[in-house]
Parts: sequence; C-alpha cells; structure tokens
Amino acid sequence: LCNCRYDAHRTTTGMCGDSVCAMEESSQSCPADCASKELQTTFDFSLGSSGNMFTVEALRDISVSSLVVNAMSRGQGAVKVYTRNGSYSGHEQSSDGWELIYNNPATTHNRRGELTELGDFDDAVFISSGATQSFFVTSSKGLVYEAGTEEGALFENDESMVIYEGVGTTDEFSGAIHSPRVFGGILRYDMH
Repeated sequence: LCNCRYDAHRTTTGMCGDSVCAMEESSQSCPADCASKELQTTFDFSLGSSGNMFTVEALRDISVSSLVVNAMSRGQGAVKVYTRNGSYSGHEQSSDGWELIYNNPATTHNRRGELTELGDFDDAVFISSGATQSFFVTSSKGLVYEAGTEEGALFENDESMVIYEGVGTTDEFSGAIHSPRVFGGILRYDMH
C-alpha cells in the first residue's frame, strides 16, 4: 500500500516511485505512486443506525474500488452499497437513480471501532475530476459513526478527493433521516 504524500507547491515533473502521484502519473503508468490509495474518515463513534449516505468530490480522475465500514455489532450480516452521480440530497427516500454496486448477504462484521472489510466492488466507480458522487451503505448489523457539524461540510480530504458530511438512515430508502452524520470508514481508490 502506497503511503503517498501530496505537495501542492511541487513544480517539477513527477518521477514514478517518489511516493507522490503527480498529475501526469496514473495508477496504470505508476502503480507505486497512484494505485491502491485510501482515505479514512474516522473510526470514532457515538451514534449508529442501519445506513449512511455521503458525497465525495473528485479532485482528479479516480475509481473507488471498495469501502471499509465501522459496524455496530459483530457477526454475519447483509451489506449493500449503492451509488449515484451527484448529491444524495433529495434522494434519501427513493431508490430511483441509485445503482446497487455491492450486495453481500454474509459479510463478516467486526466489533465497533474495528475495520469491517467489504472487499472490492464488482466494478469500480469512476469519478471524473470536479464531479461529485454519492454513496449509500446499509448493514443489517448496523453502522456506527460520529455526529457531524453541518450536512455537506468537508470532513476529510487528500490530494484526490473530498469526503463531505452526510446523513444516517434507519432503513433502506425509508424511515428517519439523521443529520449531520460522518461516514465512519475508509474509501479505497486508484488515481487516473
């Protein structure tokens, strides 16, 4: 796994293997610097529910390949991940426009505060530079997360993407919406 750093003031052309994914490099041309990246939000928690919606913005072309979540309880349970172009706002109570990209009825959930690995999506979610993409994660074992400060506020970022505060949900496209909530987990991705 590349532990790459970002230098916004860098003016020289990147060199593959220097731990910096320069704009002219990609996961194909320089996997050492640009492939298998991840952005973690938090594994702290004070709240929980069955689902979490949040939006990311790509700062360069990326493909999100997997998520790691913070489960409420241990054991086998169902996990689904949906995605949609743009914001989830106004689409919390309807599956219209959402695409199911991960569905595992027997995901092994770890305890609160520990990584629950979902594995790779069947197809990575490509997000072009400047575009936003929303994700909706549900778990029959529940998810834990932190209360946010303001729905849509920046929570975490790196050189490739921004993760914004979202909402918690009590059911799949129905039930109560709790706002703001911070996705508790990791997004894994490659840069293009």
